[in-house]
Amino acid sequence: MPADEVLKLRNVVVVGQGGIGKTTVADALLFAAGAVTRHGRVDDGSSVFDTEPEEIRRKSTVTAALHHASWRKHELNVIDAPGYSAFLHDTRNCLRAATGAVLALGSTGGEIKVETEKVWAWCEELGLPRIAFVTRLDRERASLAHALEDLKALGARPAVLQVPIGREAALRGVVDVLAGRAFVYQGDSGTVQEGPVPPELADEVAAAREQLVETVAEANDALLEKYLEGAELSLDELRAALRDGTRAGKFLPVLCGSGAKAIGLHPLLDAIVDLLPSPADLP
Repeated sequence: MPADEVLKLRNVVVVGQGGIGKTTVADALLFAAGAVTRHGRVDDGSSVFDTEPEEIRRKSTVTAALHHASWRKHELNVIDAPGYSAFLHDTRNCLRAATGAVLALGSTGGEIKVETEKVWAWCEELGLPRIAFVTRLDRERASLAHALEDLKALGARPAVLQVPIGREAALRGVVDVLAGRAFVYQGDSGTVQEGPVPPELADEVAAAREQLVETVAEANDALLEKYLEGAELSLDELRAALRDGTRAGKFLPVLCGSGAKAIGLHPLLDAIVDLLPSPADLP
């Protein structure tokens, strides 16, 4: 494969403990990218990842599965890895083959189990760049804050890239806090409309952006000096530092939405392309 093509390749493994909605996120990624015309679902046996009879019966992943998608002229190999302890040996092998990982998390708090702790430790050991996706924000008692507390307990340093639009059953989109743009979804069709930040979220988004800028700047000496001097950091500077910090494992970018409702998957695809490395980028 020519070098320029390798640079546009992402081998991404979607990980997360069993029962957290990991495979639903993987299916939603393919749907959002247009790689499939139907949003596959574990519950009704239509997942394009969980296709073995045992997986359909159990409604859980037993073996790793890989599918391909294209996004913004990049080629993505999306690997859905098992989340239950009995099958985690397959997940470890997938981590070794990947150039980056998407960690799927629940959003009701206190949900981190030993499987997630093991996978996180393996990622640390391998120096594998990661992005977190907080899913199931459409559920009762769900909140991004709950997931962030779980991540901190795991030892991660979250860099929150989004805030949700709507709560629980009223979830309808996400706001990119760095760019100040909203992504509003129509039901669970995956149809998205980009627009300005809803006025009622302006203060929350401004606070989240300030916290994100601080987190990113603290991981970059040159930017930190400018930040402490009170200089304005450009969007390009912040995006470059966000990419470099993610790949170096200095912090964990956090995105959010709902795999089941296909909310927040387009920004997640963007983050995979922009923040995670290609095979050519790895040491």
